[in-house]
Amino acid sequence: MTRRFLKQIAQNITLLLGSLIFTLLIVEVGFRLLDPTPYSTDAEINNTEHGNLSMYDATLGWKGVPSGKTEFVTRNNRVWLSHNHDGFRDIEHAPLSDAKPAIVFLGDSFTWGYEIEFDEMFVNRLRNRFPRYEVFNLAHRGYGTDQALLTFKLWQDKRPLELVVLLFSENDVQNNNSAVSDDKPKPQYRIHNDELVLTGMPVPRVKAWKRPSNDEVAPEFPNFVLKDLFYRSHLINNMRIRYKLFRVCVRKENKTTTHSKDLATITG
Repeated sequence: MTRRFLKQIAQNITLLLGSLIFTLLIVEVGFRLLDPTPYSTDAEINNTEHGNLSMYDATLGWKGVPSGKTEFVTRNNRVWLSHNHDGFRDIEHAPLSDAKPAIVFLGDSFTWGYEIEFDEMFVNRLRNRFPRYEVFNLAHRGYGTDQALLTFKLWQDKRPLELVVLLFSENDVQNNNSAVSDDKPKPQYRIHNDELVLTGMPVPRVKAWKRPSNDEVAPEFPNFVLKDLFYRSHLINNMRIRYKLFRVCVRKENKTTTHSKDLATITG
């Protein structure tokens, strides 16, 4: 082959690669403008303990880390978490000398403010509308109404109580009928002689509560850094998520097919 021919091949390959890179850049820009799901890696999604800034508690199962602060990243949003000295995602309250009546909110992640910033939490918006009251948010992620009741009983504030608001979610029924939530033990109330009897105390501490740290443990370098750079592409991350969903669907179809064959064998 002549030098001129080799040069032409190199130019064609360079033009092809350049066109491919330019096309991918255009697609990436389109994803970043139109795709509502931000990039994420498995290491970036916060699954520490029972959600960020949670720690083992022998009475409640888990509770918020006092004065804890960290970033909370999900597949839908990235928010900043900050707890007061009692371990609630709440403000530091005025001393008892300021004897405004208290309004207390109890609940789970909806009241706690899952995937939203502190100023956007509905409890905080209500606080601004009721300046005559001291509004408390005693909710925590993953709680059933049993843990909400225990939280209220352990609450030590002695100011006059105006109102208690319990936010109920559909998953509270399952939580209240189980001594385990997300593979972690929890207290459970049972009805005995028309009275609530607390069981499962003290709540056993399992291996899942291995890190009582306020902060997320930093992923190891360099594997995470390389993966993080790779998945910063919205296009690549979207393809990865869709591939995972595809594999889940295939597994479900295989299980259904196997189950149908087993039924056919039994009935045949």
